Amino acid sequence: IKLLSTPTVLLAIVQGAPGCITWGIINVFLNDFLSEDRGFSVQMATTTLMFFSLGNGIGLFLLGGGMGQRLYRIDKRYPALLAGASAIGGCIPLWLLFNRVDVYTAYWQVIFVSVL
Repeated sequence: IKLLSTPTVLLAIVQGAPGCITWGIINVFLNDFLSEDRGFSVQMATTTLMFFSLGNGIGLFLLGGGMGQRLYRIDKRYPALLAGASAIGGCIPLWLLFNRVDVYTAYWQVIFVSVL
């Protein structure tokens, strides 16, 4: 409880919680959305979600960790720019996955967009 009285910690929790809920919802319902609304088979939707999760892992550990550390050594402000650019840049492949990918899209394109 004492930790929550620190303004910085409280701000981090208030700012971060809504974003975590959104990504949790995407991971839970993406499979159903692709199979029911975009016409994928359940197997193809599940495979797409697997590659989506693989892309998240690569982005978190390689870009977020490795690149963030390298940028931090250059300037302490640069990891924040990487995080912001990644959040904004991640909207494009997610929009493509929601709006442009369907059962008629070539499978390699579906995987490519999912990993991005």
